[in-house]
Amino acid sequence: MSNGIFSQIMLDEIEDFGLGESFSDLGPSFVAIDFETATRNGNSICEVGLAKVEKGELISSSIYLVQPPGNEYEQRNINIHGITPEVTEDCEDFAALWKYICYEIECGIAVTHNSSFDMTVLRKTLDYYQLDYPAMPFFCSLQLARKVITGCMNYQLPTLCETLGIPFEHHHNAKADAVACAKVFLECLRRSGVSSFVELMEKYRFTFGQFYDPGFFRPVQSVASVSAGISAKDIVGDPDKVDVDSYFYGKRICFTGTLSLCTRAELKQMIADIGGIPQNGVNLETQILVVGQQDLKQVDSTGLSGKHKKALAILEKDPTHDLEIMSEADFMSNLTLE
Repeated sequence: MSNGIFSQIMLDEIEDFGLGESFSDLGPSFVAIDFETATRNGNSICEVGLAKVEKGELISSSIYLVQPPGNEYEQRNINIHGITPEVTEDCEDFAALWKYICYEIECGIAVTHNSSFDMTVLRKTLDYYQLDYPAMPFFCSLQLARKVITGCMNYQLPTLCETLGIPFEHHHNAKADAVACAKVFLECLRRSGVSSFVELMEKYRFTFGQFYDPGFFRPVQSVASVSAGISAKDIVGDPDKVDVDSYFYGKRICFTGTLSLCTRAELKQMIADIGGIPQNGVNLETQILVVGQQDLKQVDSTGLSGKHKKALAILEKDPTHDLEIMSEADFMSNLTLE
């Protein structure tokens, strides 16, 4: 095993969790997890979905309805998943259900589709209820799919499942999403041709995320993100606002079009404050292009800006390139998570 992308601490953890062990002919074992939230606050879990995979086979799935703090909901979230205060008013809170959820996870390897959201939600909820962290490494099927699956307009679960021929209904039902996540991750592993989680990380240049008690959390990160740091070339970020858990931490981000949130300069400052690296143009180092509303007077018949075209050209040349084209809605979803 090469240790080029792993610290000595990670190498010890890899051994402890068996991440270097071969899948052999039986396939990997893990638990896919999905959370739905009641508000923009990360501690407001209202539904948990789990899908357990053993030796490459999906063997079980389960769902838990959870009463969020105060049983409070925001309409924006209700519109996404359809869960209302009436549905959870007689349910137990996360603290009461955690022991059952943790038993199903069995402190094994976890997978989520967009770990920046789901695992931050889990961390903030555990902190809110002052619960112990599980000893649990985790991976992100979204990040892996971007590197392995080509030809997708986006990498949301419904689009990936349609591309891969995976039956999928009830998006934002936590159990359905967890099952879809598990199947997508299995297909990505199959297409990658790797025989262990270590080979997977070395091939696609990212590190696993991890929880362990007391209070330690490390997100999934690409090698580029780990080493990028904060650039002051254009805008100086506020070091007191850096958030290493943010989806945008350490990533090089460019904007095109008009976003409704605020001005371009304000957005660049937000990204710099979080610990991201705002860019004026798209290049091979760009990791995220956020696409807002385009001025039709400034684009051609394709409706695409020059930055958007350049990003697509980079991905057409190398579909595994670490570049995500993100809608304003997805940008807002990741930015406003508290």
